[in-house]
Amino acid sequence: MKLQALFIALLMVVPVVGIFNEKYEAKNETESIDNIHFQDDGEYIKAIATDALTLRLPGYPMLPYYTKTYEYPVGTKIDSIDVMARGINRIKLEKKISPAPKAMTHNMKISEMEVKEGDIYFEDTFYPENWYDYRIGVGIKDGKRVIFLTIYLYPIRYNAYRNEAMQATDFEIKIDYRMPEEAMLNKDEYDLLIISPDSW
Repeated sequence: MKLQALFIALLMVVPVVGIFNEKYEAKNETESIDNIHFQDDGEYIKAIATDALTLRLPGYPMLPYYTKTYEYPVGTKIDSIDVMARGINRIKLEKKISPAPKAMTHNMKISEMEVKEGDIYFEDTFYPENWYDYRIGVGIKDGKRVIFLTIYLYPIRYNAYRNEAMQATDFEIKIDYRMPEEAMLNKDEYDLLIISPDSW
């Protein structure tokens, strides 16, 4: 009887840990990219885009890309990431897009950089394979741990075998996620209390 009473008392006072109310949310936005052009570069041409980064995998076409970074509190669950490329145009090019050279060593001159077409130039495939990619990681910002979601947008995909480019003018981005709320009871705010009759 005493054991049963103790068990009931424990159930009444032990804090509830790990029970969260999750709030479902979605983020929708459109990213427009209309500042891309091709520039003659001697034997090759370059794909130029304002404020863009450049893919520089040696032997692969140098193509512009953009990044979008989103921050969420730790505990957020990202359920889905959907990116749709819109306004796609096919462009037949007169010259090939220049391949990225090998990485320079500390004592190498720019004139010594080797520019060589990789196997991708002889394959009937578009590079990058998809219009976007993403990475999810955890980091520190302003002294707090946060989740970083980085989406990479590739407005140009290039097929060197056909010497043809596909260019997207807009990207529709949709992110479905669940934001955690504070636990119903916090284990740091409650002490364990055992209540028993005086005869114990």
